[in-house]
Amino acid sequence: MKKKDTGKLISLFLLVLFVVGLTGGLIYLRTKEAETSSVNVYFYDPIPKELVPVKENFSGSVESIAKQVFETLKSPQLLTYFPTIPKELSLDFAKFQDGTLTINIVTNGAKKTVKEEYIAFLSLANSLKSIKGVNSLKILVDSKESNVFLRYVNINETLSHLTSSLPKFRTVYLYFLTPDLNYQAVEKREILDSDKGEVLAMEILNELSYGSKIGLVSLLKPEYVKSIELKSGGLAIVNFSNIINELSLGSSTSNLFVLTIVNSLTNIGDIRKVSFEIDGNKVDTLFGAVDVSMPIARFNALPNMSFMILYYVSFINENPVYIPVAIPTKTINLTKVFEELKKPKNNLQTYLSDIDITKIEVKNYTLKISLTSKRVLSADEIDYIKNQVFLTAMEIPNINTLDLTIGEEGFLLTR
Repeated sequence: MKKKDTGKLISLFLLVLFVVGLTGGLIYLRTKEAETSSVNVYFYDPIPKELVPVKENFSGSVESIAKQVFETLKSPQLLTYFPTIPKELSLDFAKFQDGTLTINIVTNGAKKTVKEEYIAFLSLANSLKSIKGVNSLKILVDSKESNVFLRYVNINETLSHLTSSLPKFRTVYLYFLTPDLNYQAVEKREILDSDKGEVLAMEILNELSYGSKIGLVSLLKPEYVKSIELKSGGLAIVNFSNIINELSLGSSTSNLFVLTIVNSLTNIGDIRKVSFEIDGNKVDTLFGAVDVSMPIARFNALPNMSFMILYYVSFINENPVYIPVAIPTKTINLTKVFEELKKPKNNLQTYLSDIDITKIEVKNYTLKISLTSKRVLSADEIDYIKNQVFLTAMEIPNINTLDLTIGEEGFLLTR
């Protein structure tokens, strides 16, 4: 056989090998793409308040599965599961190499509570780590390496000690200003719990400076607060930086601003009064208008004067908010408090106008109230009534639990 023919045969043989190899490679890749993987997807169960793994099957590459897991957490197919990923967040890309899955999360300016952020991060991280072949995760935020996810979760620290257990949270009620600066308004918030009062107090100040989630106004900025110290007798000392003097406020707004800090801090049982310093020095006034020469009690209560603190309803950006109104009184009479709450104040609403109080008594720090309505109440109205009564009840001395009945529905609410 001639060398020329032999060369052709070898070339043909190599071509066949190439085609066979290429075809085999494509078949292998398509098989991998079509391969089904079982992934533990972590959803949040609000009853035990924990993340629960649910096995889900996905097909495709690791990158494809990562994107599918993200969308599943963001929009579960089954209504029995709640989304854990905020709707504002999106997954820009997922890359997998040498056992490491790298993802880029676009935050789109999302502002979430500490609990919402921990749920989102831990559900996502645990779910992605359960994808076959993924040994480690790298999470970029808005195309950059970041120490924090949105605001609270330390990415590297949390990933290095990854757990599906949520930290312990505490519910607090923060006081902001209404957009017209005429009232205080309550916003319910969960913060990281601690057995150290000063840590909790600083968390509250941090949350106030972080701002409202629903459009209320916070005049406090992170750079205004240098430290906070708790003393015996329930006294908290807030040490401001002199930068706070740059605030220019009217007399009424100044007083309300100071009270938002005092009322927020006195959420903590260890704090009864708040005094203020600037750069570690005692001051007699703030903003030239607010007398802080003596520690300030909740709602500026004085030893010789009590207040009925009644909570009314207003709507900010279509969200219900609860606004306290302080009415001076010599003694606290339970029946009078809740009869007064049935009367609207100014432009504030009450949902107790058509409500009869059929029972009211106190036993072992628990206030028991039974209410009946003259008409059928909607679910929203029941919720407004429940919050009005609860917030008002918690302002009554020596009450820490509310046993409330509205028609046939019962609620046991604690501070």
